Amino acid sequence: MLTFSEFRRMSSSYPSSRFEVMDGVPWIVSQARRHHRIVREYLRYRDLTGASSPRILDVGAYPGTLLKLLRVLLEERGFMAGVGLEGSDEFVGDLRHYDIEFRKANLDPIIRVDDPGVDPLPTRVPYDDGSFDFVFCTEALEHMLDPLFCLREIFRVLSPRGCFLMTTPNLARAANRLKLIVLGASVNFPLQQSIMYNKGNWRPHLREYTLEELRHMFRDVGFSPLRDLYLDVSGDDVRLFGENTSRVRFLKIALKPLQLIPSWRHTILSVMRK
Repeated sequence: MLTFSEFRRMSSSYPSSRFEVMDGVPWIVSQARRHHRIVREYLRYRDLTGASSPRILDVGAYPGTLLKLLRVLLEERGFMAGVGLEGSDEFVGDLRHYDIEFRKANLDPIIRVDDPGVDPLPTRVPYDDGSFDFVFCTEALEHMLDPLFCLREIFRVLSPRGCFLMTTPNLARAANRLKLIVLGASVNFPLQQSIMYNKGNWRPHLREYTLEELRHMFRDVGFSPLRDLYLDVSGDDVRLFGENTSRVRFLKIALKPLQLIPSWRHTILSVMRK
């Protein structure tokens, strides 16, 4: 299986666009551990689809790194597409350069926003039933008020042998437990950033989930489980790549022993099949 060091070597030549850089740090660098585990699990289950060149969809594709990784580093040659709420012409053009299609869609239409550009968007994944062999939805469900709507759409566009890989923050992670128990602070985004106050297109974490809650939703949609993992991605933090990082590093070191408890780790990764 692909090791982290091998992944780092592979990705050293990755062509980051300006959309994939945050605070001067390429996304492929600041989110290396997360992308490594996603790619590794994809390679583990790719052949289950029965497709020699899987048709791949990424739901919530911005900034496009995952699809470009598969195209450029793994040399996947099947049809590839991304779906998201927003995407500038420049962003769409960058993906098109790698033969990746991008379409806009509002897959959480229960939220009403003060943006005339959102109302006309399709509220379905704009592809036919069974169009894809492998679908990703990473770090997106926590931004949705009705994730079941999106999950049903993913199930619809999957082929009969298709696989689905999802990641989302773990509600029961160590940092959340300490916030609540030690500091008495909410584990949610600040109230003023919620959709009650902010009617824009940017949607904070509206709700995070435990693994049991996710399993319940996946089962209700019709997915069959293949693998669930708790990931320690504590090194994936853009604040670790700037100046004056000592406080952040201290907090990461202090929390590290708690990562030995799998269910207290930061991220949940689940792989399912239709």
